Amino acid sequence: MTPQAERPLLTTAEVARMLGLSTITVYRQAKMGLLPHVVVIKGERRDVIRFRYEDIEAYINERLA
Repeated sequence: MTPQAERPLLTTAEVARMLGLSTITVYRQAKMGLLPHVVVIKGERRDVIRFRYEDIEAYINERLA
């Protein structure tokens, strides 16, 4: 069995397209803890965040269940 290739992290815009939301809504849901995310750069005004594909896939599957 070969190890699964790690997927690149998704941007806020990519997640917004996947979920049919605006980027602002994605930021808000991440800040509220509704969307799992990774802080890539800690900013003074706003953090740069990314999302793991697997986490977003699980989020979508939870919503469909």
